[in-house]
Amino acid sequence: MTAEARLLITCRDRPGIVAAVSGFLHARGANILALDQHTTDPERGCFFMRVAFRVGDGGPEPAELEPAFGR
Repeated sequence: MTAEARLLITCRDRPGIVAAVSGFLHARGANILALDQHTTDPERGCFFMRVAFRVGDGGPEPAELEPAFGR
């Protein structure tokens, strides 16, 4: 069964956030459908990101990703 989900992120801006999130999803067999991000200030701002993704057959359920993402 294919499952779709959205991930919303708000945090302090720093280099590597997009790479870390996309790598995390890829490692778990997810396919990113859409990704939008922006910052209030690249030096000390707040970073916002929305990722829509799909996990295919044999992959984890989106709810199972939440605990792993927090590590």
